[in-house]
Formats: sequence, C-alpha cells, structure tokens
Amino acid sequence: MNSLSFKAIFERPKLLFNIFGIIILASIAMAILFDSLLLLAIPAVLLFLAVSIIKPISVYYLLVFLIPYSIEVSLPGGFGTDLPTEPLIVGLMFLTIFYLFQTKSKKLFAFLLHPISLVLYLHFAWMCFTTICSTDPIISIKFLLAKFWYIMVFYVLTGIVLHSKKNIKLFVYGVGISIFITILYALFNQALMGFVFEDVNLALKPFYRNHVNYASLLALFLPFVVAGFFWIPWKKLPLAKLFSAFVVIIFLCGIYFSYTRAAIISVLGACAMVYVIKWKLVPLSFIVVIGMAVYGLFNIIQENKYLDLAPEFERTIAHKKFDNLIEATVKGEDVSTMERLYRWVAGFRMVKEKPLTGFGPGTFYFSYMPFTLNMFETYVSDNPEKSGIHSYYIMSFVEQGVIGGLIFIFLCFYLLWKVQLSYHKEKDPFWKSIIMASGVSFAVILSILLINDMIETDKVGSFFFIAMALVVHADLRKYQKIKKPN
Repeated sequence: MNSLSFKAIFERPKLLFNIFGIIILASIAMAILFDSLLLLAIPAVLLFLAVSIIKPISVYYLLVFLIPYSIEVSLPGGFGTDLPTEPLIVGLMFLTIFYLFQTKSKKLFAFLLHPISLVLYLHFAWMCFTTICSTDPIISIKFLLAKFWYIMVFYVLTGIVLHSKKNIKLFVYGVGISIFITILYALFNQALMGFVFEDVNLALKPFYRNHVNYASLLALFLPFVVAGFFWIPWKKLPLAKLFSAFVVIIFLCGIYFSYTRAAIISVLGACAMVYVIKWKLVPLSFIVVIGMAVYGLFNIIQENKYLDLAPEFERTIAHKKFDNLIEATVKGEDVSTMERLYRWVAGFRMVKEKPLTGFGPGTFYFSYMPFTLNMFETYVSDNPEKSGIHSYYIMSFVEQGVIGGLIFIFLCFYLLWKVQLSYHKEKDPFWKSIIMASGVSFAVILSILLINDMIETDKVGSFFFIAMALVVHADLRKYQKIKKPN
C-alpha cells in the first residue's frame, strides 16, 4: 500500500504546481473577501488529501504518532470526537476499503482469513445483530460505526502496513518517543504541583482526559518499549541503548506517579504474563481466572449475598491522597470503587432482564438507572460525566447478551493461546520479541478492562487491535517459506 493505483493523476508536477498555486491565491482572496482565516486552511487540507492518496502509509504513521496527543472535544448536539485522530481514522477507513477492493495480495487475503480475523468478524457480526434488537438503535448504530472504523484502520490497515521489521521498528520507536514526550510534559507539570495526587488530572491536560487514560496507555505500550530496548546492540549503539533504558525508566515513573491502581497492578501482571507464555501456561491460567470469576459470581449471587457489599453512603468519599485511596479501597470506602459496584449490580440485573441479545451496543448509560439499587448509591451516582459501567466484560454481557459476552471472551483467550503457540514455534529473535510484546500488551489491556471500558477510545482501543494484527502476522510466518528474514 505504498501508493494507490490512481497516483498517475499526480505524475504531472508542473501542472499540479500551477493548480496548487491558483488554489493558494484563491483561498487568500476568499479569506479576505469573507473575512475568515479558516479559508486559508483549504490548501493545507487539499495537500493532505493528496499525500493521503499518494502515500497512505505516511498518514497511518501520522495517526499512530498523534494518538498520545489526541484531545477529546465536545460538539453541538451532544456529540464528541477526538481531534485530530478521529477524522484521520475515518479518512483512512475509506482508503483501506478502496485498497481492499483493488488489491490482489495473497498475503493480505491470508491475514484477512486468519482464524483470529474470523473470530473478530464473528464478534462484530453479533454486534450488528444486537444493534437490530437494540433498545436504542440510533445509539447502537453510532457505536457500531465507530467499532467498524477502528477494526478497519487499527486491525486491517495495521495488517497491511506493519508486515516487516523496518515498519514495525518505525512504529515502536515512533510511538514510544511520542508517548515519552507526553510523559515528560506530565512529570514536569506534576513536579511544579508537588506530585500531589488530587492534581494529577490537571497535570495531564489537554492530552489526557484523566489519569486512567494516561496510565493505561503507558502500561499497554511498555512491553513494546522494553522490546525496543533489546533490539539495540550495545556495542554498536551504546548511546542509543542508554537512551532506550532511560525511556523505559521514564515510562515506569509515569505509571507510578499516575497513581492509577489498575495500571500499576497491570505492570506487575505483565511481568507474570511473560512467564505464563514462556512456560506454556496460557490455557491453565485462563481456566483458573474463569473458574475464580464463576465461583465468585455464584457465591455473590446465591441468596442475594451481594447485598452485603452495599457501602455506607456517608463514609464512601473521594480521597485526596494515594495511600488513603488504597486503604479506602480495601475497606470499601472509596467512591470510585463503590460507584463501580453500584453500576455492576445494575449490570447483572440487566443481563437477567435481557440475556440473549442484551440492550444493544452503547446503550448502558441510557438504560441502567431503572436497574440500580439505592443501597449501593454513592455521591457521584448521578453520573454527570455520562460514563459507562467501568468493566468491558460486564458491558459486553449487558449490551450484547450472554452470547456476545462469550464471543468476546473467546476472542481474547484464542489470541493469547495463539501468542503462546507462535512464540514457541518462532526462531527469529526479533519476531519472538514482537510476539511476546504484543501478547503482554494485549494481556495488560485485558487486565485494565476488568474495571474500565476503554476499547472504544483511541488511546487504548487502537492498540487492542494493533496487538491482534501483529500476532496474526507473526502466526502467519509459519505458513510462509521464508528464505531470509525480511
């Protein structure tokens, strides 16, 4: 996909230069005539569109490099978007669709027909079905469209672009440095504020909505940063090796000073996941986790024992110190933890109400209030942020029914199982490191999803699909006769 087939349109440089010059003069004249500086952006927009057609790969790299800097913007009518990433995602989606219609690449077809791809299509197909049965079809269609362009760009287009060592290294080092710069920005602001827990969200503005988004991005990309460290030869590039080690340390500092419990725990889990993959324990670990979840759920549900978990309204508050937050979490007195419980209880009752098709993708916020219990209410239960259930797994069961929830869980398990198989069959050290980094990153995301619902956000959801695409590419290598590593 280095260039699309209709690039011949742009092979007359003199003509293009004259046309572009006329466009610039015309835009200046229009800006003066209508007294609007916005019209001066027309040449830049047209130039960007031309680059997108001639070199769409460059736009893909631009997109992933800009993810750490994307800003959430509220639009009229209750809509919201991420700028500048979401317009780029939509544009790249159309370019990807065009490319799929005109390509004859056997490697791409193998990627698109890989078992992981097929399970992903099944996941999306079931979401389409539950959209038809949704309690609010308009909301579900919007949610479905966003899911579609995430899959097309971050899974399919990633499969087209990140197929070689050169491209993957550019992705890892480029995105790593991009995130690294935002960490330095955040740490500098935090230092000025005295690293106070209650001011952490303020230190991250405008690039991160809150410390959870920030810490999640750092934690999920840390495995790739560590892999990048090992790619650099010490003897040939000692300064680059030292700088890479410094980047790893800054990532860890960023995660620690984010004061985000889920991210800190997920980093510890990532270390354990390395050995789970190396010791071929993925199936056993998955069985243990699912078994514990089912056992715990059964014990809580039977005889309505979950009612014993109801918090004391007056003692459930937000805390301004991280150590107090940890203590309050253990005692069940932290407002964010107890608010999650408030919504999870509502979620379980919603699954019981509509077990087959659920309430429809994206509908939890609009449907959960009648299913809440007053005894679990907290000071923030009026939900001014209009946030979701804060557990992607429970959300899947609520919005897509039991079948949809099970499909998503199977997709996650199947990918991690493929990671284990591919890792032990791969001989090339570079690809082994990519398989490990992708698998551990995916596992970090899954751990974060236990108490968050962030796959539909660019700072987490994008890497969920990118990790999947890299695992598929690595798995396909065993079917290809490669004389020489590319």
